[in-house]
Amino acid sequence: QRQMCIRDSLRLLRTVEAKSKALASPLWARAAFGGLLVGVVSLVLPVVLGEGYEVIRRIIEQEYPPGLVIVGVAAFAKILATSFTIGSGGSGGIFAPCLVIGSLIGLCCQRGLVFAAPSIPWAGESYFALLGMAGVISSVLQAPLTGIFLVVEITGGYEVIIPVVLVSVITATLSHYFEPFSVYHQELIARGELLRPRTDARVLAELNVMELLEKDCHSVHPEMRLKELVS
Repeated sequence: QRQMCIRDSLRLLRTVEAKSKALASPLWARAAFGGLLVGVVSLVLPVVLGEGYEVIRRIIEQEYPPGLVIVGVAAFAKILATSFTIGSGGSGGIFAPCLVIGSLIGLCCQRGLVFAAPSIPWAGESYFALLGMAGVISSVLQAPLTGIFLVVEITGGYEVIIPVVLVSVITATLSHYFEPFSVYHQELIARGELLRPRTDARVLAELNVMELLEKDCHSVHPEMRLKELVS
């Protein structure tokens, strides 16, 4: 479910960007339109505003308001607000929203498991929030090591290293299966400027024309005889 949410988030981001370019050509009009949509969302759920580090702190310290639906709605609203901001041409960044979305998704998974099987002693909310952050970062950026080291630095220990490695590798692999390129490569692909390794375009781009010119050639004159040409 987490991977489906991430995949749909990336596609929603591209859809919003394409629609905003089609509806409003000037950059300021696109930014105003995206800001208006974010404002409408924030009227209902103010949690989407700002960088979101306060939300992450509350989740890790297990101070987030109780309830399963409210967490799921907050995660979806943050995905919408991030898509509206970046897709409309705004400069909102992708790293901090990924952390917020990941912590909310992890919290939602933990509360969903507790609701479905209350007799099982599940790990705490902060534990699942850290796993969610590692999974979303690894999937969106397709950089599992970034997600692994991020959570290790946050926790300050290696007690969660094994599940974090598993979650990061699995999410990055599944993300690459559904979306071959990370979110940072999407714009380069749209402009046709992404040169993948071991492709003709990449090889030709790394060649210098002066390096291909042969300068030790023999001159051949029209009046040269055949035996001179052969020698």
